[in-house]
Amino acid sequence: MNKDYIFGFLVMFVVMILTKDLNILDSWIMTQIVKLLLGLIALIIASIIFKKIFSKK
Repeated sequence: MNKDYIFGFLVMFVVMILTKDLNILDSWIMTQIVKLLLGLIALIIASIIFKKIFSKK
């Protein structure tokens, strides 16, 4: 398994754990969509930081 997949899984797992009590308008589908969007944004930001830290010079 590639380390990028492990990193992505860990970021998404942390986002899902942190947003487990999130409830938007008492709607399950809206809550899941917001969770996935937050996870995607966090994954993009984390991957940019990861690339800058571990880029080969």
